Amino acid sequence: KAFDGLDLIPSEILWRPKEAFSDGVAAKTKSLFQYMQEHAETQVSDTDLQRAATLYPFNTPKTKEAFLYR
Repeated sequence: KAFDGLDLIPSEILWRPKEAFSDGVAAKTKSLFQYMQEHAETQVSDTDLQRAATLYPFNTPKTKEAFLYR
């Protein structure tokens, strides 16, 4: 609302619906979220994820993507 009526941002941009960040930076056929999950799947094995609690006892990653970030 702070920019409404100031002609700094076109109304169609100012009032468009919000999108998730990944929707704005990925292809229409596959979201950034899907790319990240696929990448994590190739980098973190099932065995790695099973050992997550031993490696990271505090705030243990529960997904391969979370494990990859740690």
